[in-house]
Amino acid sequence: NLVALEESRQLGLVLRHQSPDSKAYLQLKAALVRYKVLAAQGGFTKTGQGAAYSAETIRQLRARLQESGDTCAHFLGDSPYADSTLYNSLKLFQQNQGLKVSGHLDAATRNALNTPVEAYIRKLCANMERLRWLPSRWEASRIEVSITDFSMQLYQGDSLCFSSPVIVGLPYRQTPVFNA
Repeated sequence: NLVALEESRQLGLVLRHQSPDSKAYLQLKAALVRYKVLAAQGGFTKTGQGAAYSAETIRQLRARLQESGDTCAHFLGDSPYADSTLYNSLKLFQQNQGLKVSGHLDAATRNALNTPVEAYIRKLCANMERLRWLPSRWEASRIEVSITDFSMQLYQGDSLCFSSPVIVGLPYRQTPVFNA
């Protein structure tokens, strides 16, 4: 029983083994650790309201994208000039945030860049909890529908073989999760 587990100091061990072991869950868990460390260090580098491509803004932008892992290269460098790596990394950030992908530092992108790391931590925790309610093992051949980006993916043998845009349910008529 739980009281005996608590008294034997094994409850934590038992609960750790109750966490999902899916690749997605483990990735979120690793990101959560990284973001909590970042929060303890003061959070993301802010991209100021200066000129979009001033040397200072470029420096801030490189640091911010590196911190969140939204990079197309291991290291974005420290050049005060915008280059293709920075441009492509900014496009990756925009795509990951569901923004219009342009590679330009517009107002919506700057707002997303300046979102506090604590907001991302809350999202990570919420998504980790959602994953706890999904099946622990997915069939190798399956269809996944992403409501947030209106897409469907067909997997065969755990490899993505087809993707397509879709129309999903309405707020009052939720799209179900099922396994067949």
